[in-house]
Amino acid sequence: MAEFKSLRLAWVDNVKMFAMLCVIIGHSFACITGNFNGYDEINLFIVAFNMSLFVFISGFTSSKGVLNISSLKELMSYINKILWRVGVPATGYSLLCMGVMYSVQNHYIKATISFVLLIFILVSILLLLNQNMQQRFSFANKAIVIFPYIILPVCLINQSVWFFPFLIMMLVIAAISSYLSSFFLKNRLINFAIIMLILSIIVSPVSPFYSTAEFYFVFLLGILYKVYPKMLPRYNKCSILLSLFLFILGSFVFSKHCSIPNQFYLSNWWDLISNGSFHIFLLRQLSSISLVIAFLLLIKSMSKEYTKFSYYGSLTLAIYPIHGLIISIFKCKGTPFFTDNIVLGLLIVSIITMLLLLISVSVINLLQKTSLTRIALLGTK
Repeated sequence: MAEFKSLRLAWVDNVKMFAMLCVIIGHSFACITGNFNGYDEINLFIVAFNMSLFVFISGFTSSKGVLNISSLKELMSYINKILWRVGVPATGYSLLCMGVMYSVQNHYIKATISFVLLIFILVSILLLLNQNMQQRFSFANKAIVIFPYIILPVCLINQSVWFFPFLIMMLVIAAISSYLSSFFLKNRLINFAIIMLILSIIVSPVSPFYSTAEFYFVFLLGILYKVYPKMLPRYNKCSILLSLFLFILGSFVFSKHCSIPNQFYLSNWWDLISNGSFHIFLLRQLSSISLVIAFLLLIKSMSKEYTKFSYYGSLTLAIYPIHGLIISIFKCKGTPFFTDNIVLGLLIVSIITMLLLLISVSVINLLQKTSLTRIALLGTK
């Protein structure tokens, strides 16, 4: 804990933990069934801001590495770092999820193939990162660079942990945009924003689950906040009033324009313009960004010191796939809880959320005990 206190910002990890709790709560509703009025409204409200919070923090934490890219070598080095940090765990979790789910569904041949591939990847990582291997064979260092590119298609095809490939795509787009903007030394940040907007629109039709164009503004906002930390006020009466105003604004716009038919996760901007829905897209952005800033101001004002809650927030990239796998098993076995009472339903969801969080953290603590599992499933050395 002492190491984390010195290396990490409490408010950043607190925001991540808050967003992850919202994700788990939304997923936990899948464990109950019945005439449960209010599920869609609660889930849609969570969707309106929770992933945007993650993307904002991704923009904030990655801005230094992204904006310093000025050569092709630095670009490739950054992309390789991202693929090892996010792509390798994404592939590992994809194969693990596939193996477990195929087993639950009695597709034992597919399950065996998934587990064999996972073992192959683990062995490959063990060999590639072995110091003796690197010293004896010159191709080992080249293989370390190439390895993530070879295995990444597994998670891109499966997408059982869709946020990982989406995050990779967003960070790669940002890195390429930074490299291209380095040719324009004057107003580089503005050029970076314009280039990234163009690339986000171009690749949005093939983004996994969420569109890169859907989260462009909030990602850029995270970068801008890192570059200009004074753009948001410090905690005082003014910031409290601003937070309250933005929460009311975001909630009001949400109630009017954020419904199931108006979720444009995979929509191409040109399609939205042609079918007359682009104004709703912009209103959804207004709702999302308003709620993000409101929660950000509130959480930052409460983050006086680094706590257990903060520490769990630093583990969100691992908590996400672990709890998701458990929820998926629940779905395959059928919904275990039935209730028509909204109060009882919320109580059950709260209990499930806490259990999922505790189980996920316990599994992560086990994974941290060996360097192999830290690299393969946590993305850290």
